[in-house]
Parts: sequence; C-alpha cells; structure tokens
Amino acid sequence: MTHITDDKIRKTKRFERGLRPAIRNWRSVLKLPSYADMVERALIIERDLEEIHEIWDKNYKDKFISKSK
Repeated sequence: MTHITDDKIRKTKRFERGLRPAIRNWRSVLKLPSYADMVERALIIERDLEEIHEIWDKNYKDKFISKSK
C-alpha cells in the first residue's frame, strides 16, 4: 500500500514540476490533494490563461504596435 502511495506522490510531483510557471503558482495556492485534482485544475487554468491572452491580443496588441510606429 505504501508503494502505491509513494508512486502517486512521485507522479503528482513530476506533473507539478512540468507545469508552466503561471499554472504552477496556482497549484501552490490551491493546495490540491491529488494528481487527478491537479490535472483538472491545471487544464482549467491553462484554458483561462489562453482566453486572457486572446483577449489581450485582440484588444491591446494593435494599440501598442501602432503607437510604436
């Protein structure tokens, strides 16, 4: 039983180390208890970050580029 628990902990830590820093920072705030919870939250956060970048690109990128020319 301990072996299975150790494997889950290692798997969770490995996954956490592979996350982008912006997502990894949220992991420390949320204190997610399991690998499945961490994966689910990471996917949600990643999707949210992508939406934020799309909105920024759409609304602000052109304004900054046109001012610099």
